[in-house]
Amino acid sequence: MSVIGTNSAALRAQRAIEAATKAQGQASEKLSTGKRINSAKDDAAGMAIAQTMTSQLRGMEVAKRNAADAISLTQTAEGILGEVQNSLQRMRELTLQAANGVNRPEDRAALQTEMDQTVAQINALLQNSEFNGVNLFSNTAQGTAARDYNADGDLLDYSGYGYYRDELMHSAGSTVINVQAGANATDNVAITLPTLRSNGDDFTLLGTDLAVNGTMRFVGISNIDLTLDYDVGVAAVHRTNELGSTGWMDPEGYVAFTDSDYKSYAQIGVTAQQGLTVIDAALAQISTARVNLGAAQSRLESISSQLDTNIVNLTDARSRIEDADFSTESTALAKSQILSQAATAMLAQANARQQDVLKLLE
Repeated sequence: MSVIGTNSAALRAQRAIEAATKAQGQASEKLSTGKRINSAKDDAAGMAIAQTMTSQLRGMEVAKRNAADAISLTQTAEGILGEVQNSLQRMRELTLQAANGVNRPEDRAALQTEMDQTVAQINALLQNSEFNGVNLFSNTAQGTAARDYNADGDLLDYSGYGYYRDELMHSAGSTVINVQAGANATDNVAITLPTLRSNGDDFTLLGTDLAVNGTMRFVGISNIDLTLDYDVGVAAVHRTNELGSTGWMDPEGYVAFTDSDYKSYAQIGVTAQQGLTVIDAALAQISTARVNLGAAQSRLESISSQLDTNIVNLTDARSRIEDADFSTESTALAKSQILSQAATAMLAQANARQQDVLKLLE
């Protein structure tokens, strides 16, 4: 049939040109950007999956930096405690030397002079220890101040006026630093730093409970006095306690944060023999804290290593979804270019066939 109103062959060629041009444009876009998915229309589901993976990857990169910062913090804290432990070892040597009965009072006074300086250095280390403004060992904000309601020299529960009452148990607390060590909210590592000094009380909380003149007290390293021949307790005073009772009792102004069941006072003094027990307890406290910090550092290093592995594997998975395969796309580009040229030639031929109708009119 010879018609000129409708040229079906030309229409088919036009559609082929449009399809080839579209495919050529898509291949060119992917080759120029390097991405298989440049907009949601390219692969809606793939784009959603790739964006989720991107969130995870960027989160893990931040988590790696967080873990590195936390490792630096633990190294700083552990280094401070190492210096404290070295000072305590020196204090133990001085105490052992002072416990020797051949020393004159002048000798023990000289040993006490060095002891005081060593204690002052420990106080300064713990009082001023911080990392990026975070207080490490002297934060009592999470602690509970002691309250000895019946002023009996301890913080144990007691019965008063026919009912059982709880003393307000004290605790120095601790500083808990939460490290975001992963891309998800649950990927959290808690680093616990013990509170070893109460700056408000001006008292370092390294020591143990001891009987001082028959009364249990918390004795700290600052309570050791190598010049003493016998322990010095706290003199009772005549006062009225919280219950309204009046009599000879412990004075007020005791250390509020000592992690002990017994009150502590700065004016307590113990001899070299008792001092050895105090220093050994302090060394145990520092050793425990260093062990915990070392374990936390090892854990963070393991997490950082695992994050490296996860980042590599997840990056590979995302690449397979959203990155362009240049071999495939260059082949598609060549194919679309050839089809475009062929379709253009066919359109020219389809239009040329219409010229044959003129011969019928001659």
